[in-house]
Order: sequence, then C-alpha cells, then structure tokens
Amino acid sequence: MRELFYEQLQQGCCPRDLALAFALGATLGIMPLVWGTSLICIIIASCLRINQVVIQVANYLMYPLQIILFFPYLIWGERLFATHLLPANHTQLLEQIRSMPFVFLGQFWQSNVQGLVVWLILSPAIFALLFGGVVLLLKKFHPLATQ
Repeated sequence: MRELFYEQLQQGCCPRDLALAFALGATLGIMPLVWGTSLICIIIASCLRINQVVIQVANYLMYPLQIILFFPYLIWGERLFATHLLPANHTQLLEQIRSMPFVFLGQFWQSNVQGLVVWLILSPAIFALLFGGVVLLLKKFHPLATQ
C-alpha cells in the first residue's frame, strides 16, 4: 500500500503534468454534481496517467466553490434552456419537497442536467485559465520548471 502511495505521489511530477492534474481537478471540482467528482477524477487521472494526488487535492479544494456555484449553474441552465423547473424561493422549494418529492426529484434532475450543460460550455475556458496560471506559477517557483 505504501509503495502505491509513493508511486502516485511521483507520477507526473514535471511542471506541465502537475499543472494539467491541478487544472483538471479544479475544473472537475466545480462541476454541479451532488456526488461523483472524486470518482471522475480517479478515472480521468488513470486514463491520462497523471498525478492522482494532485488531481484529488485540486478537486477537494474546489468543494466550497462547487457549493457556491451549484445553484447559479442551475439558474443559468434554466435561462439557457428557457425553462423554469425549480421553485423561485426556498419556502416554495421546501414545500414542494414535502408535498411532491418525486416531482421535485424529476425537476431537480432535469435542472441539474441543464446546469451540467452550462458547466460543459464554460469548462474549456476555466481549464485553460487554470492550466495557464498554474504553468506560469510553476515556471516561477518550481525548481524543474525548464522541463
């Protein structure tokens, strides 16, 4: 187990790979999902053979931002698709959850998919900004930045 951990720490340690792992983890970390970003990060890091530790740390660092952006993504999704699925205020939302939970879940699921579409639209720009920023930081501060 210890060898596996050390292997994961050393995987993809050149600055470009570290920047890639961080930018992917952070971009995936703000995805409007109730669950699943950690599993998605594991799968993507395994497929791309990038640092599992860095991608997960970036993913977890984004958790507060994921919570903050969750409902804005849903609202932007409703605007993009010209739908009005979720109640306008928290009182109506709680009442709908109590009185019609299955209707709420269906509407919430559809609203969440719309929010994911907004995230998909924005994620290339978010990734590019993060990747570029981390590369610049690593070039300035990482001792192996010439690689």
